[in-house]
Amino acid sequence: MLKNQAIRLRNIIPIISCLVALAGDPPGRAYERISKTSHGSDSALAMASSRQFALSDSNNSKILLGKLNIDHSRIVGENGPHWVLNNLIKAQPEDTIEWILDHYSVFNSYAKLNIASSLVDVNYRECLIVLMVELDDKSEILLESDKELPSPHWSFRVCDFAYNTLVNNLKTQPGFPAGLQPQLLRRRPISQRDLAIKGFRDWWTIESGVVLQSRPALAVTRPSIGNKMQILQERK
Repeated sequence: MLKNQAIRLRNIIPIISCLVALAGDPPGRAYERISKTSHGSDSALAMASSRQFALSDSNNSKILLGKLNIDHSRIVGENGPHWVLNNLIKAQPEDTIEWILDHYSVFNSYAKLNIASSLVDVNYRECLIVLMVELDDKSEILLESDKELPSPHWSFRVCDFAYNTLVNNLKTQPGFPAGLQPQLLRRRPISQRDLAIKGFRDWWTIESGVVLQSRPALAVTRPSIGNKMQILQERK
């Protein structure tokens, strides 16, 4: 029993230390703390940090927006902003999804890439709808790291990232078509990617009602999310 208590205490101490440090952190430092604790054994620290990163704070909001809107493919020393956003969604889902909806009109292609990547393994109904909006976006994403890829390869598009996340999140859904490509890669020609997206969309047209009803909806507890979601769908 004492051994188990010691293990629990050893796990709790870093989280308490993190929360104490966060209390005095400027916004930029708070973001950095989350970005460096987003993987593996530090996931508890990331969650603790994320609960303290209030997006209602204009400084936090500005920092996150700036991080999302840049090419992150060459930045080292921190996890990408999509991992920070993924932790924020898990820690404070209503606030984070509403923040995404409030700022979607100013997101560039890099931000939309990050949004799609942040929604991996997040299965709220609203997240699927955001991904379906992005599935219509064929904007190309030119990454600095693309220069190192062997030829032939083609640029990624927002819709390719949305497809990859949708397939990942829905692959265990009953009746999901097994023949769909599991991932769209840059070495796959655009025409082949479009065929895969069409195959997914054909399935979604038939099954979307059942799929959406099977997912929890944030708008149930926060109706403003439902109103903003409708505006997003009408805008696309």
